[in-house]
Amino acid sequence: MDHISYVLGILSMCFYGITYFPQFYEMYKKKSSEGVSIWAVLLWAQADALSLTGSILLQLNIMIIVLCWYHFFMDLVFIVLFLFYQTREFLAKISSYLFVFASVNVILNITIQIIFYSSNDANINMVGEVLAWVTMAIYLLGRVPQILHLQKTIEGLSILMFIFTVLGNASYLGLLFIQNDPSNLPWIVLSIALIILDMYVIFTILYKKYYRKQEISLEESNISLEESYRESNISLEESYRSNISLEESNISIEESQETIQNVD
Repeated sequence: MDHISYVLGILSMCFYGITYFPQFYEMYKKKSSEGVSIWAVLLWAQADALSLTGSILLQLNIMIIVLCWYHFFMDLVFIVLFLFYQTREFLAKISSYLFVFASVNVILNITIQIIFYSSNDANINMVGEVLAWVTMAIYLLGRVPQILHLQKTIEGLSILMFIFTVLGNASYLGLLFIQNDPSNLPWIVLSIALIILDMYVIFTILYKKYYRKQEISLEESNISLEESYRESNISLEESYRSNISLEESNISIEESQETIQNVD
């Protein structure tokens, strides 16, 4: 079991570690972050900030703290890249909301630390458990803006980001089941819920891409039919003109014959 736990832990860390890079590359390639919801990214950053705060306050394993730091740092990179590839109009519209969100984030994390340090040893575990459920709720809430954003566009959204996230959550879920610790319940619920939501995102992206290909194919067929129809009309017009020219030639010949007969 220890070996399986170790392998699942390594796999989850690897998948979580590379989750962001396909999306970063997609934004760089498209020079756009249109397919990503800023509210989803901000909520993910908030959840990772709380997770980092909780891991430090609860003095969890150093690897968990390092992983939380990594995720929080990558969230900040994500936000910077998202804003970098946005239009000035969008930035002007969103700037006040970003300031409010950052202020709330700082106040919330400071408040959590004050509550934690003012609690006695008996309440620390309870505070940690509450923090875990709050973090779980924010992680789940962060999927909602992105799912709603899928109805607008999927341009610039990397499907690999969600595939790696599903694989990371699946590995982590297996690790939690093996540990069989009741305190892991929030993370078990979170992992299952995130897998379901991310699978929905993946299938939506695949469906929209397939549907768009079908639309493009249909449009190309319609264009081809229109061109064929136009060409056939042109051919008919040319044939009609040829017939008119032939009739005129016949009339001219007949007139010439009549003129010759009159002369005779």
